[in-house]
Amino acid sequence: MHQNPTRPEVLPQDTIPITHSPAELLPQSLSERTTIEIQRARSVLAEVREVLETQIARLDSVEASLSLLVEAPPPGRAIFLTTDEREVLRLIAENYTNYAIGQRLRRSDRTATTVLAHIYAKLGATNRTTVILKAWQLGLI
Repeated sequence: MHQNPTRPEVLPQDTIPITHSPAELLPQSLSERTTIEIQRARSVLAEVREVLETQIARLDSVEASLSLLVEAPPPGRAIFLTTDEREVLRLIAENYTNYAIGQRLRRSDRTATTVLAHIYAKLGATNRTTVILKAWQLGLI
């Protein structure tokens, strides 16, 4: 037998038996791949939904807390602020420190602190954030 130098001769012991049909070796059908992708997408969406629901619950909690902080004064109770108190309130809303407020009003930082304490008492606030929220709700700033 004459052997072709570019192509080796295949002997029976060199053959590999085929155990799979060609159809099994092909990728999954488009329909099967689509089904798998849809299942994965649904799983991801379920995880996203769970995270969002947790975050919404946290936001609802924050909103409820803020609404407690920003309650309006009882009906019939007017809030009267002096000129100094209004100016200090405006400066607090602009994020001035007590020292900077004193400098701006040409008074000491202790005077600014005292005026701020009066504002807290009048608005029923306990800190700068609450006083700003209440003042904003009442239309004072």
